[in-house]
Amino acid sequence: MDFAGLEALGLSAVEISHKTLPLDFERNKQIHNCWLVTEKNYAS
Repeated sequence: MDFAGLEALGLSAVEISHKTLPLDFERNKQIHNCWLVTEKNYAS
């Protein structure tokens, strides 16, 4: 993930792969990546 590039666009990213890992990827967790990308000042 290009965090500097996201920062330049006013975005941030949080890695959430462990929360979204489907059963067919459990043996090789390195091939599944999932990120939550939001506006940096976004209030949820």
